[in-house]
Amino acid sequence: FECTWIVGIALTLVSFAVPFAVLWDMISIGVLLSFNLTNASLLQVRYGNGGSLAQPYVDMMVWTLFVCTATAGFMAERGIVRQLLVGKSVDVACTLLFAATVVTSAVIVGTLQTRYKTRCDMDDEGIFKVPFVPILPAIAMFC
Repeated sequence: FECTWIVGIALTLVSFAVPFAVLWDMISIGVLLSFNLTNASLLQVRYGNGGSLAQPYVDMMVWTLFVCTATAGFMAERGIVRQLLVGKSVDVACTLLFAATVVTSAVIVGTLQTRYKTRCDMDDEGIFKVPFVPILPAIAMFC
């Protein structure tokens, strides 16, 4: 309990010295990261990796998907959107990396959809249900 107070006071003091725009960006990045981790965790649980590693290849594919969607988003923002907003031409290297990560993500989602079965009991009332797994969480990770 005391550690919570210490960390809270220390971070409050730090926040007085940091510009609000930087704090806002940090909050936005934190929310985006937690949202994507939630979607990745949903995929893990749905394919039976909740609590134990039942399907190691699914685990590897989900975390590769996580990295690919983060890379695709960063490359799209830096190499395409930002360039177009300032009136420059798109960065070819960023565009190619964006395309490669999108294709890789599509292959991962297709593989999860066709080769692996979900292992959770969808009739259990205690399980959070979302339709179109793994497609919907993967699309949400891009947005």
